[in-house]
Amino acid sequence: MDARKEPYRNLMRALGVNPKNSNINSIVNGNPSVKRLEEIADYFDVPIDIFFIRKKQYKSPEITEYQKEIKDLKERIKYLETLMAEKDRCISVQETLIDTLRGENHRK
Repeated sequence: MDARKEPYRNLMRALGVNPKNSNINSIVNGNPSVKRLEEIADYFDVPIDIFFIRKKQYKSPEITEYQKEIKDLKERIKYLETLMAEKDRCISVQETLIDTLRGENHRK
């Protein structure tokens, strides 16, 4: 068995097509259905848009909004982590001060 043909055979099997009776060119160039394009896209784990040549790039507004929200949340997390680190530093300074004052009170 030719190792180079195995990925091709796997794709054809995933599409439910007998590799001996059909080839990928006839599937892709033969005006495939949306369902067939979806199966190919799923096989390669890519969006179905990859099969279409578009003059204008389309971006889903939802994705853009989600990306902005994710960026905002990451910035908020970074701010809160910085705030917590400063809080921990202040607590440590106060604990040191308390220990120092307790030590002086025991000496008196």
